[in-house]
Amino acid sequence: MTGVTGPDRIAFGKSGKLYVAEALASTIQVLNPDGSLDTVYAGPAQNPPGAVLWANPANIAFHDQEGTLLVTNHASIVPGAFVVFDVFVDDKGSPLP
Repeated sequence: MTGVTGPDRIAFGKSGKLYVAEALASTIQVLNPDGSLDTVYAGPAQNPPGAVLWANPANIAFHDQEGTLLVTNHASIVPGAFVVFDVFVDDKGSPLP
């Protein structure tokens, strides 16, 4: 496994990839089925002035119709920073058994 530290939540994609919300690192790490690192998301692609910052991502869930991952900040760590980010990952959620 890669350098995953402080994972908060996980979600499996239909692709077989594992999406890990890393609250301490403020990233979403995407791991391949073999455990190797595929991608690291360190925030939204666009962050207009005055927007709530990406900080300590906590919860993640797939929005299958859009191929995106919905990500929330850890609002208890960063007061006033609750927001739901929509991050395009071109994957869909894998149903739980």
